[in-house]
Amino acid sequence: MSLVLAAQEKNINSVMGKADLYVGLISGTSCDGIDAVITSDLKKPIHSFFLPYPDSLKIKLNQLIAEKQFSLPLFADLDKEISLIFSQAARTLLDQAGVSQKDVLAIGSHGQTIYHEGRSYSLQLGNGALISENTGIKVITDFRMTNIAVQGEGAPLTPIYHKFILGEKEGAVVNLGGIANITLIKNDHVIGYDSGPANTLLDNWMSSKKSKNYDQNGDFSRSGKVLKVLLEKMLSDPYLRKHRPKVLEENISILHG
Repeated sequence: MSLVLAAQEKNINSVMGKADLYVGLISGTSCDGIDAVITSDLKKPIHSFFLPYPDSLKIKLNQLIAEKQFSLPLFADLDKEISLIFSQAARTLLDQAGVSQKDVLAIGSHGQTIYHEGRSYSLQLGNGALISENTGIKVITDFRMTNIAVQGEGAPLTPIYHKFILGEKEGAVVNLGGIANITLIKNDHVIGYDSGPANTLLDNWMSSKKSKNYDQNGDFSRSGKVLKVLLEKMLSDPYLRKHRPKVLEENISILHG
């Protein structure tokens, strides 16, 4: 048994029998699959698992996002399909960790974003009721619209968690997901905004040029060099001159084009 697995087992054993566990489920703008994690206090990860999307699902999602239009039957079918695979990710996570669903207080499920316009509307696939029924665990979802309802951008959401885990500390946190965002914390004041595209563009490039879903371990990226002309052109994008707060996911279809 590896030291990592041994540590995970020790963590699990220390909380077994206590109903104080939480499961988090998310799929980002790269549309590559689902990250699932168990935590004991919303800070300490106990076990994690990644479930990749089937290629057929990825194709349908990217097409839907790019076209920005769909029929209601197509939407319903995709919503159910996403809900079932999110449920599968949660069940596999618990099985791998040896944790009973009875010991999980709730699942936080972000879902799969297919449309986002800051301060206006955000839409994710993944029905909380279906996930709850298929896992036997309460599900909390629809985080982005909750933020928009109180005049937020709906993205990024990570600054809330960064503040939670850092406590009284000050500093900056950079999150490189499908889209890059930054959190600035000073004097108990939190600012968060999207700073630009990240792995979504890289994944698309690797898929079209290298027939790979992503740049594993950043191996290909490290082999290259900065192209100053291209960098300067990218840095001239109007979005980078916009005043914060700002959100890039309103242009999610462009990122998948």
